[in-house]
Amino acid sequence: TVAKYYFQSHKRNRMKLHAKNILSLLMGDVAVRVLGFIATVYLARVLGSESYGTINFGMAVLSYGLLCSSPGLHIIGTKFISRKNVNEQRFIYSITSTRFFLAIAACVFVYVLSFMFIHNEQLRITSILFSFSLLPMASHIEWYFQGKENISAVSVGKFSWSLLYTIGILLFITSHNDFRIVPIVFFAAVSIQAIILFVQYKKQLPVEKIPTPSDVHFSRSELLKISLPLGSATIIAQAFITLPTILLGFFSFPSDIANYSIASKLVFFVLAIDRIMYMLFFPFVARLHYRSPKTLQQYMPIIFKYIIIVCLPITVGGGILAKPLLLLIFGAQYSESAVLLQILLWYFLFTILNSFFSYTLIAIGEEKYYSRATSFILIAAMIAMIPCTYYFASLGVSEIVVLGELLLVIFIYNKARNYFYFVQMKTLFAPAVSTIAMSCFLVFFSYIHIVILLPLAALVYVVLLVIFRGIQKEDVLF
Repeated sequence: TVAKYYFQSHKRNRMKLHAKNILSLLMGDVAVRVLGFIATVYLARVLGSESYGTINFGMAVLSYGLLCSSPGLHIIGTKFISRKNVNEQRFIYSITSTRFFLAIAACVFVYVLSFMFIHNEQLRITSILFSFSLLPMASHIEWYFQGKENISAVSVGKFSWSLLYTIGILLFITSHNDFRIVPIVFFAAVSIQAIILFVQYKKQLPVEKIPTPSDVHFSRSELLKISLPLGSATIIAQAFITLPTILLGFFSFPSDIANYSIASKLVFFVLAIDRIMYMLFFPFVARLHYRSPKTLQQYMPIIFKYIIIVCLPITVGGGILAKPLLLLIFGAQYSESAVLLQILLWYFLFTILNSFFSYTLIAIGEEKYYSRATSFILIAAMIAMIPCTYYFASLGVSEIVVLGELLLVIFIYNKARNYFYFVQMKTLFAPAVSTIAMSCFLVFFSYIHIVILLPLAALVYVVLLVIFRGIQKEDVLF
């Protein structure tokens, strides 16, 4: 009886924690995405397509530098913090100091390589200015709070950065000639975010843990040795995302970069779902598999079902509404982005599925397979991306991005299903039929303004989902 009471009490506490984390993440992420969206729309309209394309090229270079300064270290950090088998203060110091040294090296590489390969002066200077942000970003300890499942601390840090960045953009960017101020504002925002995260850590500073035989200790070289297999795959995956912008910078015009960036920005806006997967699902699976692997199985089909219910209508419905949505938000100068958005929305769906299966493999210790599969498929896709960008510009690169992600989902799923079963065909019927009906509604009533049409379509989908029993009581309780 006592054991049963303890189990039920522990389960209730875990449910409260999950509910609190989900609420914190949703509120924080919605606020961050909205602020980021405001900044994106403002920059796109004020800077114009050429200057906006230059900014996005610089951000793509920053993304490469960020990957080199943290080759999987933040993921490894989250994994071991969630397991509670390390001395936290020493572990944070080891991770942060390693990332800082790598960030310095990445800044030097960006500076040298930009003069060697980037001949456009505006692109070169913007890239160098953005690379300075690697230094404060190396000290970000979001991964620690994620491992502790303190999602509210992560949300506060993200919101602070997004708010400061957006305010800075609105105050200091007034014409297309101000594009070089953007990386300076970005640097200031991420620096303040680092301070806020550190202050939150000091407030809940854990008591120095007495070393035990079960504690795991790592030197910097050991951390790199563990993280590099996972980090190499992460670098390749991120390179796959940012390479289109780089290639368009070499083979096309800044305006073409802008069109691709506008479409991809909208896709990344709805990829907030992927962030939820990373922030909540990954530590949950890592902890549960470490403590009770058998218990983990019952959750997998339910999570897969939620993914399909949320992502399928966004992909299909978003494709139908692509052009009116772009005209409403960004204006007629970016109307050519509509076809790119229709293609890249499938990347959104495949990315969410890939994250689900990939984080499952990483959590159960299959990092090496994940790394090999990711490296092989995405390197092949990036090689194919070069001629496709040269001959077909943004259209060709968008198709390769989607195809590469689809192939990766197939490979990762085939490995993950050896450990868990995910798909129950009966659970796919309701979201599939509801999505088809919603799509017909969108096409038939396309003459209605999108501001009214969008919520009506969402209502149609939800009502049909309930009618076809797509959401049941046990799903809600989960």
